[in-house]
Amino acid sequence: MEKCVGSYFYKNHQLMPASSFEQQLTDISNCIYEVIRVINGIPLFWEQHMHRLNKSIAPKLLSCDFSSSDIMKPFKELATVNNIANGNIKLLIKSSSGHALNQWDLFLYFIPHQYPKTRDYKEGVKAILFRAERANPNIKATNVDLRSVIAEQLELRFAYEALLVDPMGMITEGSRSNIFWVKDQRLYTAPNNRILPGITREAIVQICMEKNYPLIETEVSLNQLPQMDAVFLTGTSPKVLPVRIIEDQVFESASHPLVQDIMKAYDKMIDNYLKHFR
Repeated sequence: MEKCVGSYFYKNHQLMPASSFEQQLTDISNCIYEVIRVINGIPLFWEQHMHRLNKSIAPKLLSCDFSSSDIMKPFKELATVNNIANGNIKLLIKSSSGHALNQWDLFLYFIPHQYPKTRDYKEGVKAILFRAERANPNIKATNVDLRSVIAEQLELRFAYEALLVDPMGMITEGSRSNIFWVKDQRLYTAPNNRILPGITREAIVQICMEKNYPLIETEVSLNQLPQMDAVFLTGTSPKVLPVRIIEDQVFESASHPLVQDIMKAYDKMIDNYLKHFR
């Protein structure tokens, strides 16, 4: 069940009490959404999230198109009334039940978040393999059943993330993150048409270009897994997070110089964004 943090949420630009949240949002299947990290009251990479949101909306034939300014005022008010300066906020668009496709409801609300601990960045986290692939990976849409099954497996196996494996044995992405692999000072990540291209992933691609790190867009197979030198996840909550274990395969990702350099470069990119945000 979807949860709302704080005392208020927005529905169609109307501020509403959190006590009515479950009644107003009873079903989140097949919804379009974005999760944005808020740091010191600033929504990180806000413009990029709005751009991706509109790209996800287009195939659904919804008659709505959002600019950064459309949602910025409700966001600021919601952060103020809830007194939340740091956390994750979710923007969700749902087709109105019983109406035509171009009828929709917009929800904006803070959600529970769990960021990696300092130890996770220093040592790396555990990931598991999960046989699944998204029906339409380029659209950030809810899949309640898949999310529920994966969450159960992660809890059962004390893992941070599940890496999705397609029928051909190719590892495409995480259930809530993108994946980068390192081998012989080269980076590998699945091509855009095979994954949901994350905002953090785009930033890492930019960093690789600026630093002249060779980046090859291709999936890594299960057979290639033991050959990799390092692996890290990217996402809204984890940022750049080294992986220590995938099933029984151990990696020294957290101490790998290239991974360390990318982690520092991304943190610097965040600092610059926050400094110049208007």
